[in-house]
Amino acid sequence: MSVPLLFAVFASVAAAASPVVIDGRFEDWTTVPVAVDDPADAPDAAVDFGTVRVTHDHRFVHLLVELGRTVNVQQLDGSIEILLDVDADTATGRSVHDMPGVDVIVELSPRDPQSTPPAGRGAGIAIPVDDPPPGDRMRLSAHLIGFTYGPTYAGDLFEFRLRRGAVLPGVKSFLGPGRFRARLIFIDRAGRIRDTTETFSHELTPVAPAPAGQPADPLARAPGTDLRVVTWNTGANGLRDRRALFGRLLHALAPDVILFQELTEADDPAELAALLQQSIPAARRQRWSVIIGSGGGRLRCAIASRLTMKKYAPLDPLPLPDRPDRSVRVLGAEITQAGRRLLVVCAHLRCCGKAGSFEDRTRLVEADAIRRAVERAMSSRRFDGVVVGGDLNLVGSRWPLEVLSESLVVVEALQIDGRSNATWADARRPFMPGRLDFMLLSSPSPESRGAFVLDTRDLGRRWLAHHGLGAGDTADASDHMPVVVDLAWE
Repeated sequence: MSVPLLFAVFASVAAAASPVVIDGRFEDWTTVPVAVDDPADAPDAAVDFGTVRVTHDHRFVHLLVELGRTVNVQQLDGSIEILLDVDADTATGRSVHDMPGVDVIVELSPRDPQSTPPAGRGAGIAIPVDDPPPGDRMRLSAHLIGFTYGPTYAGDLFEFRLRRGAVLPGVKSFLGPGRFRARLIFIDRAGRIRDTTETFSHELTPVAPAPAGQPADPLARAPGTDLRVVTWNTGANGLRDRRALFGRLLHALAPDVILFQELTEADDPAELAALLQQSIPAARRQRWSVIIGSGGGRLRCAIASRLTMKKYAPLDPLPLPDRPDRSVRVLGAEITQAGRRLLVVCAHLRCCGKAGSFEDRTRLVEADAIRRAVERAMSSRRFDGVVVGGDLNLVGSRWPLEVLSESLVVVEALQIDGRSNATWADARRPFMPGRLDFMLLSSPSPESRGAFVLDTRDLGRRWLAHHGLGAGDTADASDHMPVVVDLAWE
């Protein structure tokens, strides 16, 4: 075996031994070599590629890409195309943007023909079906290749994940064993290529199924847990339309406190408390209670507890500082456990937009109002700790989270397979899975003893049967997944 080939094999095996976690944090990339280093040569473009790193394991291919600008990759002023020659054979595929042998194109912010003016959003894949014109493509959902990225909010550095072995029309083997070639292109709204990398390649080891595991119940409480809190955006009407499904899932999680988002005026606190009492019976002298917020418009926050609870009035309603006639979608409750008083805050920040948009600026104002209210509560010394959880909708900038983090600590929660922190996914939408839902804690107490995001597809058959669940249950219940945090008092 030649020295270059031996090095390539060694590099591929080493990469496969260190799985990347899609969490918008890049410490796991420090030992991955640069595949291509593109110079700063597009000063007037919305994207100017820098370094690209590539690694893989038995299930996924990962790319870490510098974009040279702070952008939202699913709402670009233009689009990024990742051209893939999945078999490194120029005799197959088509020639795209002067790269021969292209089999699949991953499109970030592909143009949405229904938007006015024309703009890009989401992600997709395309199979080139003919030589120029380049518009001749079969467009498909990027969910077919398990496309995931991080962070969900704006940045200049992003990690991307593609599932190996995906079945695509006309593609014999998607990122199977052997070498693949790739190239990145940025195209502006006028259809002009503004930046491109050189073509690079990577050697892949064989595809293999995920290793069997889960000897212990992944849903079990962490040792030393005093209190389990769940935050879950159930979708408008979700709890009323899918009562039995939510009941099974909540029974499996067995929380003490639940923060619900997207309830409506049609949701009855007494009916919801009855559902919880039936699904997760409280102790003999306790029963579930539910409060629903009055502010925030059509969609409401709610807090449920099987511990002693009363509404925290300063957070219901919480007026917007610049629009006192409107209020933040937030709700607070004082919960007592073993003589400790915990302020629990359920928040649902404004949806949609991108960095710098009206929606993003509104999220920042909302987050600042919540932070100030929490700081006032903490300074009163009335509470022994604070938990803030909910759907922060961080699809624009990271600033709303930064504002909340001035007073609180973000809990890092991964899906049960440990490979992503995404809390939202909907295969029917053009947007890719991402982290929208968060839990934050006061410091030093309470502290997190364990946290996870529940996607029932990550549970093995044994534990699905044990909890009476199906693999698709969380996806059928809501496009958001529950975030679960086990807390302990100092």
